[in-house]
Amino acid sequence: MNRLMKKNLRWYGVAALVVLLFLTILIIGCQSADGPAGSSGPAGPAGSSGPAGPAGPSGSAGPTGPAAPTEEAPKPVITVEVSAGDDQTVEPGSSVNLKASVTVNDDSSITSYEWTQASGLGASLGNAATDTLEVTLDSAAAYKDGLMQALE
Repeated sequence: MNRLMKKNLRWYGVAALVVLLFLTILIIGCQSADGPAGSSGPAGPAGSSGPAGPAGPSGSAGPTGPAAPTEEAPKPVITVEVSAGDDQTVEPGSSVNLKASVTVNDDSSITSYEWTQASGLGASLGNAATDTLEVTLDSAAAYKDGLMQALE
């Protein structure tokens, strides 16, 4: 054989080996555990469900819950609108009257009043159990002392 012919045979042999390797990989890659894959057809009918599994271990019962309440259902909230009048400006040491104006949005009525001071500088409250409160502010000196303490 001449040299050219040997060279061509080697290339053909290498090419054939590469093609054979490629086909082998392709065939192995397309196979599943059941055999080579074919074209997929329509889905078959659903199979029957398997048998039920064994029952699990029984657990202990939890603690008994609280007894159901025997009270009456809560009554609805009644809306009440309260006003102490317009803002007023007075000097320290003087008094001012505040009159409660109450509107109840149902058929009930007001049976008592209770005025309290929630914050601010000192004042004395008179008639706190009526609809008209008398507020007497502390003196100017007490007012000044309260402001100075608030700034410290």
